[in-house]
Amino acid sequence: MVEIHEYEELPASNSIYMHLGAGAAAGIMEHVIMYPFDSIKTRMQLVGTGKGLFDFGLVQSFRVVTTTEGLRALWRGIGSMVLGAGPAHALYFATYEHVKDLLTNGDDSKMNPVSAGIAGGVGTILSDMLMNPFDGNFFSTPTFPPSILKTF
Repeated sequence: MVEIHEYEELPASNSIYMHLGAGAAAGIMEHVIMYPFDSIKTRMQLVGTGKGLFDFGLVQSFRVVTTTEGLRALWRGIGSMVLGAGPAHALYFATYEHVKDLLTNGDDSKMNPVSAGIAGGVGTILSDMLMNPFDGNFFSTPTFPPSILKTF
């Protein structure tokens, strides 16, 4: 049996708005902290290996970007990520808690890995549906070659 500690969840008396706020705050904080690492990772993927610019490690890549473009370059474009991350994580937290309550009838002692997996899966699907347009690939990459679209 999993032992539930008081600090691991909000009291049952809290409203859905508390879960929404906690989720939004957690999601925004996570993305703001990790965004520079994602920026460097994306640059490394775009340039590829063997081109000389990012053939070194993570620390040296940070050094190159911050000395050539400035420290703010690491957070360039974060606005759209924050606009998507807040609502998406809020939806995830609220959905997870709601589905968990439905599956356990509000009794956390009945929580098991299957219930947690189902609640997490439903929350992930709904939050990804909200977050996907902010990832950029959904609208920027055509699904079909343009020549096929001309035939319709």
